[in-house]
Amino acid sequence: IVVMRSRAGSLSRTARTRAKIPSTRATRPRTRSYFRWFLLAMLGAVLTGTLPLPWKVIGLVLGLVALVLGIFALVRAVRDKLPALLRITTMVGLGATAFLVLGTGAQVALWPVTVEYEECMSTALTNAAQAKCQDDLMNLGGFLPGGS
Repeated sequence: IVVMRSRAGSLSRTARTRAKIPSTRATRPRTRSYFRWFLLAMLGAVLTGTLPLPWKVIGLVLGLVALVLGIFALVRAVRDKLPALLRITTMVGLGATAFLVLGTGAQVALWPVTVEYEECMSTALTNAAQAKCQDDLMNLGGFLPGGS
């Protein structure tokens, strides 16, 4: 860093700015890697969230990792003053990931109900049998009153 001093001997404004904020070109590769890992973790969470239950836990973990990486990427994008479209897209991705994590987390938290539903749907051959599985899921497998 070249130090420029004014006549009074203090640092000039541009020198102070350069000293505080690192070069944007130097930080962009790191920011890009946050975005790449965020997208990969989000994609992994979406794909593994559709698997049967023991594997849904991997989707939950990947979703949590994607949330953390997405927050880091958003902070870096704001700090590096990247285009607004990229920041908005990251916020939308974070929102989608949050909903995915909530849904997968609920399925993991209600493990017995989810296992029962998945087993029921794997053996249901007719629309009536699938509707029965849906009804059982809606009353949480007998945990809620009012089910048949």
